[in-house]
Amino acid sequence: MALNIGGWLAGLGVILVAVGGVLGWGLFPSMIEDEITKNVVLANDSTSYKFWNKLPQPVEFKVYIWEVENPDGVLLHGEKPKMKEAGPYTYLLNRTKENIKFSEDGNFVEFEQRTSYKFSPELSGPSLSEDDEVTVLNTALMSMFIEGDIKEWLWGIAGLDVIFGYFLFGAPSSVFMNIKVRDLLFDGMIIKCDGKDDSRLLPPFYRYDEKSENYYYSFLDHRNGETDGHFKVMTGKSDVSKLGQIVEWEHNSTLNCWYGDECNTIRGSDATIFPPFLDEESKIHVHSTDLCRSLYLTYDREIEHKGLNGYRYSVDPVQLGNVSTMPENYCYCPSNGACLKEGALDLTSCYNTPVIFSMPHFYGAPQYEQMVENLKPNKEEHQIYLDVETNSGAVLRAARRVQYNLMIKPIRWIVMTDHLPGVVLPLYWVDEFFDLNEKNTDFWKDLVVNKINLVDTVRWTLIGVGCVLFLIGTALHCHKQITPTKQKKQASMCPTLFNKKLYFNNQLDTDMSCNIGGWLAAVGAILIAVGGVFGWGLLPSMIEDEITKNVVLAKDSATYKLWKQLPQPMEFKVYIWEVDNPDEVQSNGAKPKMKETGPYTYLLNRTKENIKFSEDGNFVEFEQRTFYEFSPELSGPSLSEDDDVTVLNSAMMGLFLASDILDDELGLRAMGSAYRSLFDDYTSVFTKIKVRDLLFDGLMIRCKEKHEELFWEGVCNALAENYKKGLLSPFIRYDEKNDNFFYSFLNHRNGETDGHFKVMTGKSDVSKLGEIVEWEHNSTLDFWYGDECNTIRGSDATIFPPFLDEKSKIYVHSTDLCKSLYMTYEKEINHTGVDGYRYVVDPVQLGNVSSVPENYCYCPSFGACLKEGVVDLTSCYNAPVIFSMPHFYGAPQYEQMVENLKPNKEEHQMYLDVERKSGVPLRASRRAQFNLMIKSIRKADVTKNLPQVVLPLFWMDESFELDEEASDSLKFLVVSKLSFVDTVRWVLIGVGCVLFSIGAFLHSKRRISPKKPTEQTELESMS
Repeated sequence: MALNIGGWLAGLGVILVAVGGVLGWGLFPSMIEDEITKNVVLANDSTSYKFWNKLPQPVEFKVYIWEVENPDGVLLHGEKPKMKEAGPYTYLLNRTKENIKFSEDGNFVEFEQRTSYKFSPELSGPSLSEDDEVTVLNTALMSMFIEGDIKEWLWGIAGLDVIFGYFLFGAPSSVFMNIKVRDLLFDGMIIKCDGKDDSRLLPPFYRYDEKSENYYYSFLDHRNGETDGHFKVMTGKSDVSKLGQIVEWEHNSTLNCWYGDECNTIRGSDATIFPPFLDEESKIHVHSTDLCRSLYLTYDREIEHKGLNGYRYSVDPVQLGNVSTMPENYCYCPSNGACLKEGALDLTSCYNTPVIFSMPHFYGAPQYEQMVENLKPNKEEHQIYLDVETNSGAVLRAARRVQYNLMIKPIRWIVMTDHLPGVVLPLYWVDEFFDLNEKNTDFWKDLVVNKINLVDTVRWTLIGVGCVLFLIGTALHCHKQITPTKQKKQASMCPTLFNKKLYFNNQLDTDMSCNIGGWLAAVGAILIAVGGVFGWGLLPSMIEDEITKNVVLAKDSATYKLWKQLPQPMEFKVYIWEVDNPDEVQSNGAKPKMKETGPYTYLLNRTKENIKFSEDGNFVEFEQRTFYEFSPELSGPSLSEDDDVTVLNSAMMGLFLASDILDDELGLRAMGSAYRSLFDDYTSVFTKIKVRDLLFDGLMIRCKEKHEELFWEGVCNALAENYKKGLLSPFIRYDEKNDNFFYSFLNHRNGETDGHFKVMTGKSDVSKLGEIVEWEHNSTLDFWYGDECNTIRGSDATIFPPFLDEKSKIYVHSTDLCKSLYMTYEKEINHTGVDGYRYVVDPVQLGNVSSVPENYCYCPSFGACLKEGVVDLTSCYNAPVIFSMPHFYGAPQYEQMVENLKPNKEEHQMYLDVERKSGVPLRASRRAQFNLMIKSIRKADVTKNLPQVVLPLFWMDESFELDEEASDSLKFLVVSKLSFVDTVRWVLIGVGCVLFSIGAFLHSKRRISPKKPTEQTELESMS
């Protein structure tokens, strides 16, 4: 009977545990998610609709006004402004939705939202009143001066400040004033105009009073009792993750106040509703109509609010970085190009007046904070944050904190501003604070949290009871198996001499079985533990240390020899773009028909020279020399350097473009006349040339022979002068022997170094192995138009750090592209028995500023940003060369300009195959195409019928494949050791499992096997 009870209890326990798991982690959570979704989706009958339609409680709107304590000193002597924070002046803010209209399918809802303010003395600072007088900047006057300065309004009229002062502002003697808080914020300061209502053309801070026919200037009146526009948002019905997302504002899907699509994009909700099921990875976008932009909040920490748990999301002020740290902010820069410093946003285009937004106390804007005194920025008091219940998206607490500022500075012709310092002066800041009250908190507890807690209770109760029943049942079952019967006990208490011997043998067998089983099980457990500790702990750590020791750059390390000189030459394949229809393009502007000729393959060898390690061994300096040797065997069938190819005369077209870009009228006239004397074949921009001359020996630019051509000597003198100054394009070589210039694509790299490098050895941090610290004795480049683009990242592609994974981003700096590119994980690969990862360069990196804003600084100085997939290298080569992927892979608009290109990923994308533990390259292919613009150039008759296209010149494939001998060395160094660890680990664990199983079997057999005949049964059988 005990056996039956134990078995039934154990079985019931297992069933309860299973039911608890299935219900607790499967069915119940799914049901609760469906219930939450039903309640939060916006619909006339949903729970959240009432909260969304009108806030269940008012928001506290706290205003802190910045007074100026030393107005005279600032005005007369240019002193640093001493600021004094007055406040908070607290208003109760109510928002109500109006004109609500759902779409027929229920996926969208349109509405307007009206805001009203009511002053609350109880919630304001002690003894504060709207009748308080404060000493502040006369913002109306100063903003008019600043805006006039920006737009250059008739500032040539002397005494214009008197006109403004007497006729508009009642003859002020200062740009500072005393004013009541009520007037500053709502009622407004008078601007005497006595004219018609043109307020629609003015900034929103101006209000026209029909009774007095005057204008009034205030900070907040334009928002009080007014709507903030017409919204169309998603209800979450079709996708709850998009709940509240704005689709249109003011009947437009984008803004039109900024200078690029990225900045004009509307993202997120209006901050009155958020989607459910948020987590630590969620990025919450909020669109602010009074900032004319969207901001996003990211996870900060866990919080608790009145017994309700949630997450805090906050706005990092890094979003207000200037274009050097946040390139995507380029389109927030004013139209005059005067981008602000870190932590501030110019709202001129939003408000039609020169207002500047920042966080309070210039939190996150240290350069502006230092312009004035007495500001004390800190995160807790001045950062925007949102506390939210993550399952429902319900807002528990929120604080939207923004500060408005205005520039003060001397304005020409405005005498009263002559001594002002040039600073950004804070005007006021607001803290729009919401704290869900107890009643509404309890509502969300009942709707969400209590149900989740109930699920937890049921889940763990079922599992707990199941475990208890299982243990009790198992104990009863085992007890039945090991408890001797009463009959056996009695028989063993009265043995005979014969029976004693029989008893002893039985006991010995039992004990030995028990001991052997126990010992085997114990040994098995120990082997499993040892296999785990050594296999996943000690041995991998030892191998990582060994790898690190070998890959770090030092004279005695294993990789030093390989790094100093490649163990085998690389294959450098050149594909030349011939033009099949040069006459039609030249005469009729036909679309160029391209013909790919190649590969012309060269063996490329790189050797490091002048190697010098720093004293601490953390850095190494060197130069790297490159050599090319033509290989007929590896080139295409029957291809030779003596082949003639029909290509663009890049020297001629490049010289024309250089003058055209600079808009150099004299240069254009000179080139338009001199080109006939400079080039043998001057009747066309296309020429027939040998491959050897095109790539290395060069196309002659004749400057030795004297010509009667008037401008010829001027062009040649300019080339000679630029050559002496080092300003000549590297494609142009001066031959002292015959006193002529030669133009070729690759001669400047053959036998030459590509600069002086200083890189990290990886000694102090192996993850930075090979990282370039300096190139040409500078830590940054100076070719581009912003710090982001001039930053040097990564290695020179001859060495990479070890211990790479799928999340690694591998940067490589290319001196012949004057920029860094990065590679990301694509897939697993195998090369001659060595496993590795493939990393690739995505052409999206070559996006233009609309898709990749951080590329703004690659745009030429003359502002002609190129389209997707190319980079203008003019500033790098002093020649109008354009880089792209081969066949314009990733640059479809340029690919369509010509015919017969066939871009594809496998043949034209850059990639790197690497053994991830050591960082050793297994295979690599660096592919780049060089192009040149052709178009009609004024003063150059030979170009007059040309179409405007970007013409491909040639592309190269610099490939490397680790040979079998080097692969075998790598296998010995890394792979075989890792395989050995795997073998040891799994052998130990496998043997341990076998021994443990055998031991457990013997032990259990002893417990459940029927005993050998006892003394009594033997006697009974004998009788």
